[in-house]
Amino acid sequence: MADNVIAILDEDGNELLSTLTNIGVSVSVSKTFAKHSLENGQTVTDDQYDNPTLLNMQIILDPSDYVSVYKEIKTYYENVTNFTIQTKVDSYSNMFLESLPHDETPEMFTTIAMTLEFTEQLISETSTETLAESDVSTASDTTTVDSGEKSTTSDDDGTVLQRLVSNAEEDAA
Repeated sequence: MADNVIAILDEDGNELLSTLTNIGVSVSVSKTFAKHSLENGQTVTDDQYDNPTLLNMQIILDPSDYVSVYKEIKTYYENVTNFTIQTKVDSYSNMFLESLPHDETPEMFTTIAMTLEFTEQLISETSTETLAESDVSTASDTTTVDSGEKSTTSDDDGTVLQRLVSNAEEDAA
């Protein structure tokens, strides 16, 4: 990364693909705001969440090794390698290659130009807990461990149509 201001790093912080010529990086960091309509027609925004960061890196492969470097990039893509991308202003972690478009033109006969399209994998923390009996209406609802799949109706009740016909017959009698 001596002359490059932008670097592609592996999970251990080692620079990868150092022979690339970077000709531009486009970064998109965004949020989505939850909007809801009120009865009076107004729209309110009451929450927001982060969208995955998208990063497009326009590169030109070195003519002396472009075939082997392209294969290396494709291997990273196929293995779903986790990258950190260091730009002039920030560092972006948990980035994965999403797309590898490239151009093969007569003007660049001895190499190729590519756009490495990265997307961030957002990881959220989840938690589970057992509810106290006082927090639920039925004591058996405090845990679902070992309860398996449950049906809302017993298996011997028949289909919905059969139950409707049976109920109608009972009402008529």
